[in-house]
Amino acid sequence: MSDFRREILGDWANDPNAQLLHKLAAEYHQRCDAYDRLVCGNLEGMPNGLGYSDQRCRMNENARNVECELIDRLPPELDIADLRTAIRKHVERMP
Repeated sequence: MSDFRREILGDWANDPNAQLLHKLAAEYHQRCDAYDRLVCGNLEGMPNGLGYSDQRCRMNENARNVECELIDRLPPELDIADLRTAIRKHVERMP
């Protein structure tokens, strides 16, 4: 791999475990964002803060459920900390 490609893509481009973590992190954010939009979509036109607490609880519960589903799909050589790091790093790369 060229130095430029390695610098842009990182070493994960050649590592199957890193590729899996990247894929799972992307899935986590896609699923959570879709649910968040669904839950928050009915807040339009409501007074500021009304219903916010309930929606936030539902969004957090969904995020935990999605994370648990993804943890169950991890191969034995990866652990929860690896997944959580990948999820956090995926956010740092998002625009």
